[in-house]
Amino acid sequence: MAAQEPYCGRRVRNRRRRRTRMLIALYILLFFTLSVVGAVRSVSSRVSSRSFEEVEDYSAVEENGVMEESNVLSVLSATIPVMNETAFVFQDLPGMPFMNHDFVWEGDRLKYIGDEYDVRFGIDISAYQTEDRRDKKIDWEAAKADGVEFAIIRVAIRGTSEGALWIDDFFGQNIDGAMAAGLQTGVYVFSQAVTEEEAIEEANLVVACLKDHPINGPVCYDWEVENRTYRTYRVSGKVATACALAFCQRVEEAGYTPMIYTSHEIADLRYDWETLSAYRLWYPWYMSKGDRVTNGRFYPHMVIWQFSKRCQVDGVGKKVDGNLWFRPKY
Repeated sequence: MAAQEPYCGRRVRNRRRRRTRMLIALYILLFFTLSVVGAVRSVSSRVSSRSFEEVEDYSAVEENGVMEESNVLSVLSATIPVMNETAFVFQDLPGMPFMNHDFVWEGDRLKYIGDEYDVRFGIDISAYQTEDRRDKKIDWEAAKADGVEFAIIRVAIRGTSEGALWIDDFFGQNIDGAMAAGLQTGVYVFSQAVTEEEAIEEANLVVACLKDHPINGPVCYDWEVENRTYRTYRVSGKVATACALAFCQRVEEAGYTPMIYTSHEIADLRYDWETLSAYRLWYPWYMSKGDRVTNGRFYPHMVIWQFSKRCQVDGVGKKVDGNLWFRPKY
């Protein structure tokens, strides 16, 4: 009969076996985790490196132009918009001939010192600035004395989630005040239109509001997409373009000059500029004193450049957007 292993020896051996099994399990878990992370990075890399046409192919668009959810949309950044088939149509056109030496900073304002354009400084105003003042009124004479030469007033806004359309509480007094001060005065509507009918509704509202408040500047269409919470997020480039066109055409019919406010993301990735080429642009690109102005950054259709959102202007409560309006000298 073979001699039995002492009890303490068996206990040590069993402990070592359990420890070995635990280490093996941990290694397997670690290997699996690293494999999953690597796969996710690979997918993300492939998606981010796709051309605009490839991303469009992966996005199913319904007949009404609204994007269907897809696996790709869950991987893409929340700010990646829906592309159109004519993205970067401006790439073959000469940009605004601006160079860094054409501009200097004077306090918090950017001043054009080049030779090609006559340039005016202006601001855009909504209830946000007006309601901050004690008397709920902007002092437009003070603003003019501080160098403001034009103003663009918000008339209406559509909600980013529910889509309700409402009028800016102070649009009338701001239009009348700016006009009385001798400023060239335009207006804008913050749009969240997802159909042509909604864009026309917005245009009709602006036209109706202007009946008792004459202006001498443009009527601007400000259609934006900030993130997934915006109702415009899943609207295709085709429908976004149709909405902008419908708004501008209705404004023209009413005797006003339309203009399109658009960021780089919307201008390049949503709008079809072969369709919208008749309309000028109001373009936001916020500068800091360390940034350089380079040729080709600006669109050839640009008329107004919104260069800052932190300008201090006499007669206005909160800091306000600063704008430069360019008119060719020759």
